[in-house]
Amino acid sequence: MNLNGLNFDNMPPFEVPRGFFLTAPLFGILSALIIAFSGEQLWVSRWTPATLALTHAMVLGVISITMFGALFQLLPVLGGITIPRVKLVAYTVLSALSLGTSLLVAGFYFSNYELFVPAISLLGMVLIGFILLILDQIRKYNVANESIRAIKTGIFSLVLVLAIATLLLADYLLGTSFNGSKVLTDYHATWGLVGWISLIIIGVSFQVIPMFHVAPAFPKWCTNLLVGGLFSALIINFICSFFSHLVMIGQASTLLIKLLLVVYGMTALRLLTQRKRKIKDPSITCWQIGFVTLIGVSVMGIVASFIDLPTELSTELSFALVVLFVFGWIISVIMAMTIKIMPFLAYLHLQQLCGSNFEAFALLPNVHQLLSKKKMNLLLMSHISSLIALAITLIAPSFYGLLAASTLIQFSYLALI
Repeated sequence: MNLNGLNFDNMPPFEVPRGFFLTAPLFGILSALIIAFSGEQLWVSRWTPATLALTHAMVLGVISITMFGALFQLLPVLGGITIPRVKLVAYTVLSALSLGTSLLVAGFYFSNYELFVPAISLLGMVLIGFILLILDQIRKYNVANESIRAIKTGIFSLVLVLAIATLLLADYLLGTSFNGSKVLTDYHATWGLVGWISLIIIGVSFQVIPMFHVAPAFPKWCTNLLVGGLFSALIINFICSFFSHLVMIGQASTLLIKLLLVVYGMTALRLLTQRKRKIKDPSITCWQIGFVTLIGVSVMGIVASFIDLPTELSTELSFALVVLFVFGWIISVIMAMTIKIMPFLAYLHLQQLCGSNFEAFALLPNVHQLLSKKKMNLLLMSHISSLIALAITLIAPSFYGLLAASTLIQFSYLALI
């Protein structure tokens, strides 16, 4: 394990990231229940109340809560950045994020738009406050490594996600039609999935893959150009959407985003094949599933852009690709990091508690005892089962019960381990 350049002196108490990582699976269980009780209508359109509820339960409840938990842990380790009054900040963010997400999901599922105002207000206030705090700390510590740059860019993207969400809320509540073509909704999803979540994952992977898997470092051209290229392409794409004479530039920027994701995925896969320890590892398998899905979805998106598909087929394909992007790419990476990072963090915190007590050190369990290979393999198999069930359900929505059951098992097991 390569720990060069990492700072473990300012880590927050273990209960800080653990709170986020224990809460996220609960929203996975909620997602499974939404799938179970919504039936086939969930897969008819991305605009049904149940589909919107499921989307936000997964993206905000499972993924974003995990991302925030990771940020509380990784900012001190990757950049030596100390978050002031970290327990208070963390518990406030987690509580507001959990409650706000629950209200938003309920608002979508039950078509109760009155819940949107407290939901967005709660989410907006706590997220903007946290964003300002993090950006101020990054500025104060003047950290400029590739991972911190990617995280900072991802946080800027989250600002746009929140801004667009506010506009969408206004559209719902005021009954206007400025989002009639759903363009803003598309960019809300794009900035959330690619700008916020994927950029954070990319930045973390620059450190995590070489560190935990004894793989070569990402090449400089990748760490120096990829994040800036993706963010610039997203900005250009967003600006072009407001000007009809810039359609071709907008299409070119969309193509560039997908190409950059393919390049990143292929580079990361190559590094994993070059790792020094060629042992079977469930975490590596999850990373590989994620990268293969990222490449596959991006390539299919590129190919589809050059084919004149019927409108209905094009809509169905776009919906399927987004679902695969979330479950196959992002959730796979979350599984990979959970399998590897959580036991490591637990071990580090136990080590710190021992202090200079050598007798206590002798009683420390090793990392594999904290999360056994058997449990890691079971978590991997539950995730693969969910992905298979998802693929079947996308083809034949009548099998939604299979997906609901497999998702429930996966996140219930994740919550228990």
